[in-house]
Amino acid sequence: MNRTERQNDKKLRLLPLGGLGEIGMNCFVLEYGNDMVLIDCGVQFPDSHWPGMDLLIPDLGYVKDRLDSLRGVVVTHGHED
Repeated sequence: MNRTERQNDKKLRLLPLGGLGEIGMNCFVLEYGNDMVLIDCGVQFPDSHWPGMDLLIPDLGYVKDRLDSLRGVVVTHGHED
């Protein structure tokens, strides 16, 4: 097989659902083909721009819509972010 041939059309995708460009709320989806792994699901403590809010959480709608593809959850560390 030469270097330009592909064995399959599966692509590895990393989707940030939270925590990108901010402190806290770390949450990522790693997808390969039809399989998905959720990496962390942190929260963020709101500042004065969010009156009355105790916690901010990532939007997990993408995961919810594809629950049949979810193969696991990886927790990388044991605190809120």
